[in-house]
Amino acid sequence: YCSELDADEAYYDATDLAEWKAALAEAKRLLESEPLYLTDANQAIIDNAAAALSKEYDDLYEIYVDLSELAAAVDTYGEDKIENEIERYTPDSWAAYEAALAAAQEALVTYDIAPDTAEIREIIAGLAKDLELAYKGLTILGNCDYSELDAAIADYEAKLADKDLY
Repeated sequence: YCSELDADEAYYDATDLAEWKAALAEAKRLLESEPLYLTDANQAIIDNAAAALSKEYDDLYEIYVDLSELAAAVDTYGEDKIENEIERYTPDSWAAYEAALAAAQEALVTYDIAPDTAEIREIIAGLAKDLELAYKGLTILGNCDYSELDAAIADYEAKLADKDLY
């Protein structure tokens, strides 16, 4: 019981964990005390302590970090939501988006069974925000500057108009 829970305390509801630790302390106290004489009452004390320890262990409620915010961000800003071809975006904005999406998708796997701690909640919220910002920061490439081509055509048409080709 002991070593398994000591390493994973962050996974458990604090109240449940405190109750389990209290039952464990009582069980240890009984083990370390003077041996009780075998009477029905004394055996009931030992049996009740064992039952309480087992019950509290079974009642421990594991708490995992909530990934719904990050999953929603991936659903909302995932690559399937991109309306234009990749080539239409500036390389920098596309690279930032790809990196944010990859980090969010990786975190959904990495933190799937992570404990619910403030640090992990902050990481998850940050990744969701990064993805949103990267998606909103995608910049579509502008159109080429056709002014020189337009001027050349106009110049050519003007020269043709001055000559009587017919």
